[in-house]
Amino acid sequence: MQANQIHAPLEVSSAIELRDLVGSENVPVLVRFWAPSTGRRRLISPELEKASERMEGDVRVVEVNLEDDLKLARVYGVDMAPTLALFVDGVEHARIAGDRNARDIVAFVRA
Repeated sequence: MQANQIHAPLEVSSAIELRDLVGSENVPVLVRFWAPSTGRRRLISPELEKASERMEGDVRVVEVNLEDDLKLARVYGVDMAPTLALFVDGVEHARIAGDRNARDIVAFVRA
């Protein structure tokens, strides 16, 4: 995968698919867990895309709709949507919950 293709968010819909993805990427993976029922997707999605562009392919951005596979929230311990989780070498490194602007997302990933 070329660096300029990495910043487009990838949608993942199952716990198995997410596990395989975070374990196979050669860059950190930023996962946004969200749920349509919260109505917040349109608030954070543009900010997530801006942040992804600013990080210039240094991170793989993944979006997970918790309502696609109800096990996802339980398996990953997500109790609030949206939640951002950063995985490095297949292991969760950090997590924050709630709406964030692009600057805050970049700072979270680079911390």
